[in-house]
Amino acid sequence: MFPGIGTLVNAATVLLGSSVGVAVGHRLPARTRELVTDALGLVTLSIAAASATAVADPALVAAVGSSAPTLIVLGSLVLGGVIGSALHVEDRLEAVGGWLRSTLGRGAADGDAADRERFIEGFVTASLLFCVGPLTILGSINDGLGRGADQLFLKAALDGFASIAFAASFGWGVAASVVTLV
Repeated sequence: MFPGIGTLVNAATVLLGSSVGVAVGHRLPARTRELVTDALGLVTLSIAAASATAVADPALVAAVGSSAPTLIVLGSLVLGGVIGSALHVEDRLEAVGGWLRSTLGRGAADGDAADRERFIEGFVTASLLFCVGPLTILGSINDGLGRGADQLFLKAALDGFASIAFAASFGWGVAASVVTLV
């Protein structure tokens, strides 16, 4: 396989899942959509738990001390949050979502403000979900370095199911998040 295949597969599953969600989402009861997102949350927690065991690896603890790995994780989360807030990442994503909505909606009848907000909310929510996290970052690095795309294939499966549930609620804004994913 070639470097970047994981990203392409992930984008394809998000587009496919979004299409399914928009097409049949109105037939899915809200409880079913909640069940899908709850199940994805549990799978994500199990992946995180398995990954967290590496933090307690005896070789790492011997090299940096017993509390350093936890402090590194805490520091990374706080620093990332501060940087994201300072750069207004969410506001910028909302602006891109609004621009995409107006660009993609040209020539169509003007939608009401609720449709526009729903599109933007779907775009921002999906962009943040699909583009932030250890599977995204580590998977992309490994794929780009030619070490394999296994992590991104797992992420693609999770994102595909999540996009069905989110597109059922938010519509095509979820599919538009592929722009940020790629």
